[in-house]
Amino acid sequence: MLFGGGAVAWGLYFVAPSVLVPVLGQRFAGAEPVIQTMAVFALVQAVGVGLGRVLLSADRQTANAAFVAAGAILSVILNVLLVPRYGVNGAIYAGAAAYAAIDLLCVGALRQPLSRAALRRLLVSLGGSLAVGGGLASLLAVRGFSAWPQAITSIAGFIGIGAVAYRYRHGGLDGGRTSR
Repeated sequence: MLFGGGAVAWGLYFVAPSVLVPVLGQRFAGAEPVIQTMAVFALVQAVGVGLGRVLLSADRQTANAAFVAAGAILSVILNVLLVPRYGVNGAIYAGAAAYAAIDLLCVGALRQPLSRAALRRLLVSLGGSLAVGGGLASLLAVRGFSAWPQAITSIAGFIGIGAVAYRYRHGGLDGGRTSR
């Protein structure tokens, strides 16, 4: 779930802007920033969907349904407040904020069924992967590199940190001393 959502977010941010006009035509010129902003929404939504699946498997489906309902209400409120001032970007921000709230509620609900260590490993590996991938892309952007080197470097950093975290979680980096 998270990898798929991350791939969609990456594609929206790095790939979609360069193919938008050639594929859909001139009437979509200038929509690139909106598409890039949607990458944030795609990412927080993917995290929410992944956490929702974990809640379901932890027999917390009622909590998950309540969190989604609360997120829907928050989304409506934020849309009413943000869309008149920020237009389509306001709608994207409202949706992303609502999903971020759902994500936080899900993490809070998972503190009991998952051990703190397991939840911490999950969040640190995701956050670390995002931070390294985004940080590398930002560094290249500041140095004047075009979008494609940023895209390649960010995905390599994301996958690299994700792979290291996976190996660490499954005993590959500590000599097999991890108890299971």
